[in-house]
Amino acid sequence: MSAEHTPGPWKSEPVAYPAGKDISFEILDANRRVVAQTIMREIGKGWRNEIIATDEANARLMAAAPELLEALIMALPYVESCEDDPAYKPMAVKLRVKMMRAAIAKAEGQSTRRDGPVLREGVAS
Repeated sequence: MSAEHTPGPWKSEPVAYPAGKDISFEILDANRRVVAQTIMREIGKGWRNEIIATDEANARLMAAAPELLEALIMALPYVESCEDDPAYKPMAVKLRVKMMRAAIAKAEGQSTRRDGPVLREGVAS
């Protein structure tokens, strides 16, 4: 099964529940449709608030995903062009390129090979 992700930009917003004792975070698209939602948590003290803070941070990261993916895809050719540049440590750039390709492949739901991800549309191979 292959599908495209919901286009960005996305944003995260807290959802307060009627009794005021629970909270979750929604990730919304530009039309305010829910893309994802964190688990509803009971508001409390101590460790509960730490978990809620982590949920909020995770929601912000999810909301940034479309822009992060686009930036990574756009930056990849520039980083690749430095692979053989003697001004950079050779393996350092190759490692970053491999990491970037793997992250793009993961976001696009693509399979990977042993020697690196197989990407489509000429982004990398």
